[in-house]
Amino acid sequence: NESGVSKENGLEGLGHKRTLTYSAALGAEAARGPFLEELQPSATSLHVLDRWVLSRLGELLRDTTAGFEAYELDAATRPLGSFIDDLSTWYLRRSRDRFKSGGREQLEALQTLRFVLYTLAKIVAPVMPFMADDLYMHMKGPADPESVHLAEWPSQLPVDTQLLKDMQHVREVASMGLQEREKAGIKIRQPLSKLSVKVLPTSEELTSLLIDEVNVKEVVGDLQLPSEVLLDTTLTPELTEEGRMRDFIRTIQDLRKNEKLTIADRPVLQVETTHEGALFFEKFKSVFVEETNLSDMRVLTTAPGDTQTDAFPAVFTLEK
Repeated sequence: NESGVSKENGLEGLGHKRTLTYSAALGAEAARGPFLEELQPSATSLHVLDRWVLSRLGELLRDTTAGFEAYELDAATRPLGSFIDDLSTWYLRRSRDRFKSGGREQLEALQTLRFVLYTLAKIVAPVMPFMADDLYMHMKGPADPESVHLAEWPSQLPVDTQLLKDMQHVREVASMGLQEREKAGIKIRQPLSKLSVKVLPTSEELTSLLIDEVNVKEVVGDLQLPSEVLLDTTLTPELTEEGRMRDFIRTIQDLRKNEKLTIADRPVLQVETTHEGALFFEKFKSVFVEETNLSDMRVLTTAPGDTQTDAFPAVFTLEK
């Protein structure tokens, strides 16, 4: 009974199973993409997110191996839940843009993800045999055994304990920054100018992750802060305009989803809006086209009233 084992021993509920299924689907889709010949599982990327998730995988492998070798099923499976949470809520989410960026960055991200899922399938195989085999079937290469249950147990992986500590600090500070946003009633798509912190991240890469997660223009250090973080919530006209653009991008992405479009689909977007709205959409046309995967965008000046921000209305139509 896979569901019974998972509830009692660390995979608490179906949420983690959905994550595994989603991850497998993502990896399978990547395998059918333009990098088919190159997309082998790899643990060599130097990107900070890839190095972090590989260290988390190394931790998981170390702890589950020790538990299984000691015949302590609870100790072997307890770390699985937190790892899959980290994979989903941090690595996959923060790597989303890299998965579709194109070029070397996309290749390294997808190779790392495939390596993680390939190894994870082997780790969960003793306690989730059917799901593990399904995940393995999506990730294995032509020279691999037919089933995960015929594959060898993974070799131990290096664990960068300092990076794990540094990333945990970034996530904690980001969480505090997001709490300040919530208190101020400012949604995450609205960019802000600055987040001040008592202790800066240890590298530019980690600082960049913090900037993206809290959606600010810069992070600065200030040892004199009365609390761990201070979020500047002042909205300039430029920041307000950028926030409005992000809201419309989200609306267009939702429209794509409702139309059941895939990443390969590049429709033309027709926008009907006011004169003020037309100036706005023309100004950010290239951003809309790139961010929402369009082939073109046409702006018509009318006076619609369907979709509206606090500034002007707009009606969107996708033409396939």
